[in-house]
Amino acid sequence: MPLTIRLGGDDHLTLDGPLVVALDPKTGVSVACVAKVRWSVLGLHVPVTVRSLAVRLVPVVQRDEKGIEALVFKLVLDGADIAAVPGIVVDKIAERVNEELAKHHIELAWNFHDLLDRVFALPSSIETVTAIGMRVTAAAVRITNGALSFAVRLDVAVKRRQAEGPRRHAS
Repeated sequence: MPLTIRLGGDDHLTLDGPLVVALDPKTGVSVACVAKVRWSVLGLHVPVTVRSLAVRLVPVVQRDEKGIEALVFKLVLDGADIAAVPGIVVDKIAERVNEELAKHHIELAWNFHDLLDRVFALPSSIETVTAIGMRVTAAAVRITNGALSFAVRLDVAVKRRQAEGPRRHAS
């Protein structure tokens, strides 16, 4: 923190000072914090301090256009408490922020395949195997009230050394 999100033009939302973080099995990771919004209204830049802002990180395992999976935390603005601003305006701000987040794919993503899909070469002192490889075949994320869990299933393959012909002894 702080985390600043551009909303187009000079407009932006800055999240600051996390107050409360909670895990919710149905909705994701909730974060309540204070924030500042810079909002252009009729060409005027209006800075607004938000007393309380509720954002949510929604974890999912998602495939990209190439079929590669990633652990993605989508960011969603749930609500805000802005002094002297009518609720309908606050709802409009939240709607615009969520549109911008979705449009620009503002999310935290980790391509775990880059880390976990590996082939490990083995030393020649191991006579029967040259390498061991592992590849992610499935992944899942789960939230309980006390934990966020990420699990992967790995397929493991062994590459055997080719058999050599009979050894000849020098005379």
